[in-house]
Amino acid sequence: MDLEEMQDKIAESLVRLDLDQLKEVCFFMKIPVDEGRKRHALIRLMSEALEKSVEEEEKDVAQQYLTELLALCSHLKNKDRDTQTVEESVEGGMTEL
Repeated sequence: MDLEEMQDKIAESLVRLDLDQLKEVCFFMKIPVDEGRKRHALIRLMSEALEKSVEEEEKDVAQQYLTELLALCSHLKNKDRDTQTVEESVEGGMTEL
């Protein structure tokens, strides 16, 4: 997968994350987060920082960074899905009592 494809996948992943998850990604990317920032603003900041990193870093360094970022986004989304599944199971079990 080339760098542009990876950037596209990251952009798709970011829009699927909630605000707290986006803040975790910002922390990973070393982007300071003001308390009042909205999702859209965080995504824009991350996209700009990502573009800058890809332009300034050597290709192999940029590719490793994007790979780690994709893995983080995937982990956060899967963690969220697993949490929702557990919560639904608990709620479903409580209604049977």
